[in-house]
Amino acid sequence: MRSTPLILLLAVAMPSSSVGQTAEEQVVAVAEALFDAMRSKDVGTLRRLMLPEARLVAIDETREPRSVTWTDRAQFVERIAGMEVEILERMWSPKVAIDGSMATLWAPYDFHRAGTFSHCGVDALHMVRIGDAWKIAHITYNRRLEGCSGPS
Repeated sequence: MRSTPLILLLAVAMPSSSVGQTAEEQVVAVAEALFDAMRSKDVGTLRRLMLPEARLVAIDETREPRSVTWTDRAQFVERIAGMEVEILERMWSPKVAIDGSMATLWAPYDFHRAGTFSHCGVDALHMVRIGDAWKIAHITYNRRLEGCSGPS
């Protein structure tokens, strides 16, 4: 059959994470891949998941007055790579909104350092579809110590 090589070629060329997934599932998968790359300190994957111009905004509600910190992709990757302790970020109940090539994921999360709870909050990831892949353009998150509940 002549169509078999073409089907195999298409299957290999398509990103394996997106085959059979809805756009919403793809967006969630990017966020989960981000957390996995943070945990394993995989700087190559962190860079691939994020646009070069990506920015992060952290709102620290654990102190008064509240602080807001801006970080670019290079600073974020460097900070993750330099962490000497194990980190774990978990999200649950993500809400995804998509319009064309633009997506937003909103999800509560908790963060652990060296196996100990550090803080929780909400992650808001803004993504852009480039070709067949969702790329993180912007992450805004808050940090707090109260009102934290893990995944059920």
